[in-house]
Amino acid sequence: MGRLRRQNYRQGEVLWQHRYSADFDTTKQSYIAKILTLPQSSDMFYLGLENYDDSGNPIQCDIFLARVDSAGAILWKNVYNIGSRDAAGHVAWTPDQKMVFVGVYGPPTGGRRGLIGKVDTLGNLIWWHALEEIHLVEDFVMVNEGQAYVLAGIRAMPPLYIKTNLCIAKTDSSGNVLWARDYGGSENDYGYCIAPTDDGGYLVMGRKDTAAIGKALVYMVKTNCMGLLTEPQAAFTAYQTGDSPLEVGFQNLSQYVYPDSIDGGYYVWDFGDGSPPFVCGQGYGACPALVTHEYATQGQYTATLTAFVCTDTAVATQQFSVVPTAVGQVAVPTYRISVLPNPASDVLHLEAVGALSPSHELQFSL
Repeated sequence: MGRLRRQNYRQGEVLWQHRYSADFDTTKQSYIAKILTLPQSSDMFYLGLENYDDSGNPIQCDIFLARVDSAGAILWKNVYNIGSRDAAGHVAWTPDQKMVFVGVYGPPTGGRRGLIGKVDTLGNLIWWHALEEIHLVEDFVMVNEGQAYVLAGIRAMPPLYIKTNLCIAKTDSSGNVLWARDYGGSENDYGYCIAPTDDGGYLVMGRKDTAAIGKALVYMVKTNCMGLLTEPQAAFTAYQTGDSPLEVGFQNLSQYVYPDSIDGGYYVWDFGDGSPPFVCGQGYGACPALVTHEYATQGQYTATLTAFVCTDTAVATQQFSVVPTAVGQVAVPTYRISVLPNPASDVLHLEAVGALSPSHELQFSL
């Protein structure tokens, strides 16, 4: 009976190493950008760049994907010569057991574009897209089980396309851009990695250059699920339309909700009379410019508008009187005007408390 020998390895001891001189053009530069393990297997995938040669112009480089066994030996390698200067920075599995990678694409006409592509486990390129809205993709996260991808990188800004901003872009499951946002100041800014947050938003880490030569700062951007820094602000005005005796019109004055966006917010109107609320926006029907509601009886009512964006909410309420009016005749609501400060000097603030009809204007002079 043979003896089982236990081999104890010291921490940090090299188990194996490879120099892939026979698998790459050693006259040019190559590197591995990302290693991806294969589920339920000891094999791995290498994603990287090869054929990089900075000795001439234009610079030529290609993306490669290689499958290696548990000892690091290359089983196969595919090279994707998409443009004149292509490089990849990150790769991840999709729910359908394919791989999506991101990077940069060099069009034959010059310049740079962000790149997103999808391959199968045999290295066959299923699709790829050059992204006009982002010029270099460093990292990405999947959204809704691979139904969308949110990318982080940089965008070169017009008119000279020399200054760069940190950029976030969202694509659908086929790599088509849904929206793109950029952030930054007067100097160059870069986004290097992105992670989802518990509230459905995103945290991007990067670098912010300073006016001082050779000095840069850590740059962190936290956004909501739409890639925005703003929070919703709910506001509205109410007035009797005169189209029917007890009909009230509600004009939505909210900001930073974007109900018609691909992943924007939505509104919930509570008219204060016990009737079912009216909901519109993303995931519901389109939001009309003016929402009207017919009250059953006259009286005092308090209406509430709630704006939802990602996990953020904003609420606005307004109390008003509903009185019978003749059709075609708009009832003029009462309101109170506040002047701040009092007495005023160089700056005068007017605050109208109450419901103003769009046909009524405030006039004042100093």
